[in-house]
Amino acid sequence: RWHNQLLSVQQKEEPDESIAHAVSVKLGEAAGISYSEIAARAYECGRTELAIKLLEFEPRSGEQVPLLLKMKRSQLALSKSIESGDTDLVYTVVTYLKNEMNRGDFFMTLRNQPVALSLYRQV
Repeated sequence: RWHNQLLSVQQKEEPDESIAHAVSVKLGEAAGISYSEIAARAYECGRTELAIKLLEFEPRSGEQVPLLLKMKRSQLALSKSIESGDTDLVYTVVTYLKNEMNRGDFFMTLRNQPVALSLYRQV
């Protein structure tokens, strides 16, 4: 059933906002639906902004964050991981950032995220 939604993310002429809304209305709170899978397909089709909008409907942070990192949206991934309250997820993002950023940018990023900074200092 959600296979049709995968096809709709490939429609280049439709605005991202319209597609994301249409997908969320059609799927609603249906059990077993993975917005992150649909978002991943949108990203593969070059629709990064659509993918981000679709991820807003994904209730599981553990599904949102890895795709956000893959899309190089590390600030958003860090925010989502902190919002989740899952310290393992926050630590995963912090470790990713440490490996991907230069030291100065890394600490500038964490400076604005006290939860992530304190977690980093504990390690």
